[in-house]
Amino acid sequence: MKKVLKIVIPLILITGIGTGIFFFVRYKSRILLNEDLVYGNTAGNFYNGGLFCEANGLVYFSNPEDKNRLYQMTPDGKNAKKLNDDKVCFINADPHYIYYAKDGMANTADFAFLQFNPNSLCRVPIKGGDAVILDEEPTLYVSLVQNTLYYIHYDVLTSSTLYKVGIDGKEPQMVTKEPLLLSPGQEGTLCYAGVKTDHNISLWNPETDTGTTIYEGVCHLPIDTKDYLYFLDAANDYRLMRLDKADNKVSMVADCRVDCYNLSDDYIYYQKNDGNDSALCRRKLDDMEQEEIVLKGAYTSINVTSRFVYFTSFHNESLIYQTPANGELNVESFYIDYEM
Repeated sequence: MKKVLKIVIPLILITGIGTGIFFFVRYKSRILLNEDLVYGNTAGNFYNGGLFCEANGLVYFSNPEDKNRLYQMTPDGKNAKKLNDDKVCFINADPHYIYYAKDGMANTADFAFLQFNPNSLCRVPIKGGDAVILDEEPTLYVSLVQNTLYYIHYDVLTSSTLYKVGIDGKEPQMVTKEPLLLSPGQEGTLCYAGVKTDHNISLWNPETDTGTTIYEGVCHLPIDTKDYLYFLDAANDYRLMRLDKADNKVSMVADCRVDCYNLSDDYIYYQKNDGNDSALCRRKLDDMEQEEIVLKGAYTSINVTSRFVYFTSFHNESLIYQTPANGELNVESFYIDYEM
């Protein structure tokens, strides 16, 4: 009996330890899904390269001082900390993970007009670490809704198309051959302007992967808010327009060609393209009062967080500026206060 116990007990222990290790590894490798509706970033940041993303009380950003690697900081710009060594753009975040397009060495003809060199679609834990590749092909315009990532996928056979993949990385698939830029909308929808068949503004239903037109025109970069729909009117030299959802009336926000724009809580920021009079400008959202000049010159990549507006020089993207997103203007160079 003692001999049997000497054999059985170690076997039980070994089996128990093995089972424990199996479940521990399975627990550690499980993908945490979002139970509530979550968008990975704002529409305005999405259209401006997704270089900053605020979530979970932090700002995740592409750090220009460290080869655009992934960092985090507090919304006041303090306690910056590196999360991994990837060069990143189109950053999205939920409570569990950070998603981004790895800005690598690939450079395809379809993406040649962009300042980014797209590579793979990646996911990392919210505290940083090594990336899991969800799609190894060139990727741009990543937009998270709930547990699905929509993005522009490039390959030599189909060129640029709209793809989607679950945050678990399973079954990446083409949604449509039209490379639609799906940006966060309202109540679980995504907003976009047509690219090939028309240029109307539509809402995308992620449940059915179908779109419904809500405004007909020659539109570009629409942003869907609770009360208004903002867009660039390509038929009118890219004037910045606003549709009031209450009465369906369209008004002009900026009587000039606009290259890019974004929204804070109180203001709309936009780059006025007007030759020697070009400038980054803003107007108040509530009454569209007189245009204020933020900074003379040509600027791009306007990213907004709760505390600051970040933007870069069009001619030197390593020069990043910031100003308070709301209230008095105070333009200064982007200063990164590293965690000690």
